Amino acid sequence: MLRPDERLDCDAYVTLVYEFHHVVLPELAADGLVRFDREADAVTRGGRFDAAAARADCTCESSDGTR
Repeated sequence: MLRPDERLDCDAYVTLVYEFHHVVLPELAADGLVRFDREADAVTRGGRFDAAAARADCTCESSDGTR
């Protein structure tokens, strides 16, 4: 999200985290792209993730090495 030379101040960081947690992740979950468990604070791929990634030609790797 940030370039290597960019930095966020504390307020900007809190805003970014809040929006991601309360806006972006729920929208992605509603679209079936991710599963978002707020209680466990966990995000996993949703049922529509692979189809969307294929259409986007996604070459991103997750922390477990999968694409």
